[in-house]
Amino acid sequence: MFAFYMACDVPKADRAVSGLFREIDRVRSDPVAEEELNHSITNLVGNHLIALQSSWSRAENAALNTIYGLGYDYDAEYIRKIGEVKAKDVLKVARKYLDPGKCAMVKILPEGDKE
Repeated sequence: MFAFYMACDVPKADRAVSGLFREIDRVRSDPVAEEELNHSITNLVGNHLIALQSSWSRAENAALNTIYGLGYDYDAEYIRKIGEVKAKDVLKVARKYLDPGKCAMVKILPEGDKE
């Protein structure tokens, strides 16, 4: 499952949703730029390492990795695999899983809005 979240003013909601679907279409049709891919990889790895700063989060992560059958020390492998992702991999996954025809959308609007 993939989830996307946006927050905006009600009058901008339709434009925001259209923009989101334009970006999804772009990711499904064109290979991601190398600079954008490298930035995303760095961001994912950095956020993962930041998330493991506390003893509690490291213990939880090790437990979940064990439950998932990955091994308690899967983090190094996870970081290595993320670093190996190429633009063609992103394109392949996007084409397989980001199908706008198979999505569910939820809009949470203020009470009384008739949209």
